[in-house]
Amino acid sequence: MRILLRAALTCAFTMIVGLAAPALAAPALAAPAVPASLPTAEQLRAALLTAAELPGGLSLKDSDSGRIRDSDFAVGDRCADDWPQQETEVAFAVAGFVGDTRQKDVFVGMFLGATGAANGPTIVSQIAAETDGCPGTEATGRQFVRWPLPALGDASLGVITRDLPSRRLRAAVIAQGDVLGYLVTSGLGEREAIALARTWAAKLALHFT
Repeated sequence: MRILLRAALTCAFTMIVGLAAPALAAPALAAPAVPASLPTAEQLRAALLTAAELPGGLSLKDSDSGRIRDSDFAVGDRCADDWPQQETEVAFAVAGFVGDTRQKDVFVGMFLGATGAANGPTIVSQIAAETDGCPGTEATGRQFVRWPLPALGDASLGVITRDLPSRRLRAAVIAQGDVLGYLVTSGLGEREAIALARTWAAKLALHFT
């Protein structure tokens, strides 16, 4: 995928290889008036998982919140040539955790945006269409494929890398009420990753149902 989870994946790679980690998301914009009907950055931040809710041994590496313009929260054709420039301004919150679990380097990242209830499930379906293959893309050349994930929230999708033999990244995309969240994990087993997605989906439902 060209855009999906760009910020979280970049952070994951840099943390994993020990380089200086960039910001988890694009720089925050000056905060304009936020529509009362949509969650604020503070409300989004409160809905992120904390270290206490993650596997033992993980600690917060970086976090941010505010307002950004980002294509991960935009509605549109992700196979279009101009897609990277199609951005939507949203309130957001993001956090990344790193650590060792059973002698394995682990990364967990969350990227949450207030898209509005009408947009979240639509974006999930559009990401699914991109994952299944844009026109002219050969199945053998896809970087991401679907990861079977239980139904979560109002709509959900699992994707997984297929071209990183030494590091498998799993991502759960979850739409719940007025928000859309991306959960990226690396170094966790499949059952642990699914359990973590369930835990976050339940917390999102408590905050945004």
